Amino acid sequence: MKNKQIKLKYFQFINEFEKYHKENIFLIIGNDNYQKDSCLDLLRKEFITPGSEDFDTITLYADSSSDYELIEQLESLPFMAKRRVVLLKEFDQLKKNQRTYLEKYLKNPVKTTVLIIVAEKIDNRLSLAQAINSQAVVVECKKPYNNSALLTWLDAELKKDKITMAQNARNFLVNNIELDYKSADNELVKLRLFTHDSNVICLEDVEKTLGQSRESTIYDLQRALGKCNLKESQTVLQNMISSEDAVSIGVMLVAVLTRFFLIIWKIIAFRQMNYKDHEISQNHLHEVFYAFREEYLASASRFNRQQIRNIFSFLLQADTELKSLSMEETTLFLLINRICNA
Repeated sequence: MKNKQIKLKYFQFINEFEKYHKENIFLIIGNDNYQKDSCLDLLRKEFITPGSEDFDTITLYADSSSDYELIEQLESLPFMAKRRVVLLKEFDQLKKNQRTYLEKYLKNPVKTTVLIIVAEKIDNRLSLAQAINSQAVVVECKKPYNNSALLTWLDAELKKDKITMAQNARNFLVNNIELDYKSADNELVKLRLFTHDSNVICLEDVEKTLGQSRESTIYDLQRALGKCNLKESQTVLQNMISSEDAVSIGVMLVAVLTRFFLIIWKIIAFRQMNYKDHEISQNHLHEVFYAFREEYLASASRFNRQQIRNIFSFLLQADTELKSLSMEETTLFLLINRICNA
C-alpha cells in the first residue's frame, strides 16, 4: 500500500489538477456542495470518455447499494474507455460489510478503476478512513468562512474567465451577497449576462445586477446602524424594500448584520484586553477588507458588550419571525429601531 498523504484545499486542487490526473482514488470531502460539484465536474471531464458513459461510468449510493454491487463495479474492467469511473456517494452510510470490502480493495486497487468518494465528513479514527487517507487524493471543500474567502473564489473565477473587475466592484459584490459560493456563482453568471460577456466589469454593473442602488444597499444599512443613525437606517431600509421582497431582504439582512456585530464584539473584546487599535486592525481583522477596518473600529466605539448581547437577541428574534408565516415589513423596521436604541 502506498502512503501518499495528499491533502489539498479546493482551490489548490482546481489550480494544480494536472499534477493528480494520473491518480485513481479521490476523496471529495466537506460541507460545501458547490465546491464538491465543481470537483466532480473536473474529474468527470478528465476521466469519462464521451460515448462510454453508459458502459464505463457508474454512480453508487452507499445506503442503497449491495455489497455485491460495490465489489462488482470496482473490480470490473472498462469496456470502451481506458479507465472505468466509480462514483461512491453518501460514504457516511456505508454498511459494515461494505466498509470491510472497501478497506481490502484499497490494499490492491484495480489500476483501470477511478474511485471517487464523496463524503460530508469522515471518522479518521477508523482503519478504513486511514486507508483512504493514505491512498487517495483528499480534497477539502469547506463553506466560505468570511468575505475574504469569497473574494479569493471570485478572483480565481475572474482570472479563469479573463475578466477584469474593479476593486470597488469586487468589494461591493462580496459585501452584498450571501456568504455562499453557489450564490456568488449565480450573481457572477447574472453579471456576465448583463454585461454581454464583456471582459471588463465596473461598480455600476454590479450595482444594477444586484438590483440595488448604491444609496440603498445592505452594506449602507450596516454602515448607518454602525453609526446608530436611526433616521438614515430607516431611509435606506425603505428604499431597499421598495425594490425587493421584504422577506428575501430580511434573510440576507440578518445574516450580514450578525456577521457585522460578531466582528464588533471581537473588537470590543480585544480592546478590553488592552490591545491597541492598530494591533487589532493589522492582526485580528483579516475577515474585513483593509479599506473598511477604520469604519468597523469606529462602530465598535459606539457599543458596549451588553448592547451587543441585546443586539444578538434582537437578530435571533427577527430570524425566527422571518421563518414564520406571520413575518411583516414591520419586523425589519423594529429590528433596526432596537439596534439603534440598544
